[in-house]
Amino acid sequence: MRKFLQRRWIRDNQGQALVEFALVLPLLLLFLYAVIQFGLIFYAFITIEEATREGVRLASLGETATQIGQAIDSQVTGGGLSPSATTSSQYIPPGHKRSTTDRLAWGVQVQPSNSSTPSTISVQVAYLYPVVIPVFGPANFQLQQTYTMAQEDPHNPSIPVAQEGPGPLGS
Repeated sequence: MRKFLQRRWIRDNQGQALVEFALVLPLLLLFLYAVIQFGLIFYAFITIEEATREGVRLASLGETATQIGQAIDSQVTGGGLSPSATTSSQYIPPGHKRSTTDRLAWGVQVQPSNSSTPSTISVQVAYLYPVVIPVFGPANFQLQQTYTMAQEDPHNPSIPVAQEGPGPLGS
């Protein structure tokens, strides 16, 4: 009788692994989702960083705000991100806030030169990255990047030429 109970007890424990796996599986899937989502957000951050770098380079060379916006849009869409749910990127003048439907916004600010420092151009790009499955927290994750470069106008370095649309992004 004792051997029968021992064999039955061993057979009954075989289902224990299945129950433990069922308890651990949701945590493993949540961890896997978090790793994948972090990788996607990091990729979007690098794409926004490249777009900002391209925008400030063009602004420092004296390009117009339209050309800067097109370069930022092309970098963002080339990276696989969607600039907006409706249109292309949106220029944000100083003191204004971005609409909730537009994911990508950018701003240019010119810092005039004085006797000791050259003019500088700052470009700020902000992107609302849509989280695939918003388990914890908001449905959008804001990525923002700012770069500053010295003004480089080959024709006349004392005149800031990227003045179309001056000012930082509105918060």
